[in-house]
Amino acid sequence: MVRRFGRKRAGEIAEMGFQFRASLRGLRVAKPFGDSFPYDFITDNGWNRWLVQVKSTFFRRACGSYAIKCQKGTGLKSRRYRSREVDFLAFYIFPVDAWYIMPLKALGKSRSVVFYPDGDGTKGKYEQYREAWHLLTERG
Repeated sequence: MVRRFGRKRAGEIAEMGFQFRASLRGLRVAKPFGDSFPYDFITDNGWNRWLVQVKSTFFRRACGSYAIKCQKGTGLKSRRYRSREVDFLAFYIFPVDAWYIMPLKALGKSRSVVFYPDGDGTKGKYEQYREAWHLLTERG
């Protein structure tokens, strides 16, 4: 059974998971002090350094999908991330233990993304980014 946490605690746990999984793949991972930066981690693969923002969800929608907002801030002050602020977003879906590693440019103008991790891979335009850790680890 998956335990649900408050939003802040779930985010912290997802960040710990990202750091662990990225480190297992040979990435050097740095966490800036505090939470006033638009990114959660700086990753270094020896050739590139990437700024990564981690997002997560527990909530499965009735249609079997998971939606995650990919914006900075809340309410009227919310806006899309800018390319000078973040290179990648890492989305974690707790109930199915699935990661989606996506370059910011793949989002276009979207402020949210919808994933279908329980499906056969034919639904959802973001399935190509499921467990796409290679995007962070390859020379680019």
